[in-house]
Amino acid sequence: MYINTTIVGGNVVKDIETKVSTNGSIAHFSVAVNRVYHTKTEEVKEVSYFDVVAFGKVADICVKYLKKGSEVIVEGRLKQEKWEAKETKETHSRIVIVAESVHFPAKKE
Repeated sequence: MYINTTIVGGNVVKDIETKVSTNGSIAHFSVAVNRVYHTKTEEVKEVSYFDVVAFGKVADICVKYLKKGSEVIVEGRLKQEKWEAKETKETHSRIVIVAESVHFPAKKE
């Protein structure tokens, strides 16, 4: 059995970067997710940043509705990207979220 699903909710860190390939739109953005927890003596605030990539219609929706500071919930899967640096030949990798759907929380009034 193979399971690879993740959901994160937070704020878009900066305006979305877009590209158009022969297969359609590609959108890259980062989401900051806040977490607050308590120890015996204090409240601790922690922020995690997640890189997200969206393709096709999902990318088009992200470009249309998201900008720096937007609240978003991203549902998707984790993907490990690997590459080799041209100059040093070092291998690098990172984990990104491939967005399969995005949701926009209702604004609080």
